[in-house]
Amino acid sequence: MTTTTMDAEKARAFRDGYEQQVKALSRTSRRQLEIIDRTELRAHGITRIMGSLSKDELIRDILDLRGFSKDLLNESTHWLYHKPGEPWSACEFCEVAP
Repeated sequence: MTTTTMDAEKARAFRDGYEQQVKALSRTSRRQLEIIDRTELRAHGITRIMGSLSKDELIRDILDLRGFSKDLLNESTHWLYHKPGEPWSACEFCEVAP
C-alpha cells in the first residue's frame, strides 16, 4: 500500500482546485495553451524537444506542472469515494487483505 498524504478535507480541496483548473484550461484556445505550457515549462527549467501536443495533452501537461499529478488525483479519489472496509483491488491506496 502507498503512504497517503491526504485526508478527506485535503482531498476535497485538491479536487475542487483541480476541477477549477480543468474548467478554465478547457475554455482556453489551443494556441493560448501552448503559450501557457511553454511559460510554465520555462519556469520549471524544462525544455520540450518533441513536437506539438494536442489540446488534451497540453491541458494534462499544464496540470502536472501545477501539481495536479495523476497520482494525487488517484489518492484524492480514494479518500473521497472509497468507503472504509470496502477496498478496491485496483486502488493502490486501499489496504487489500491477502
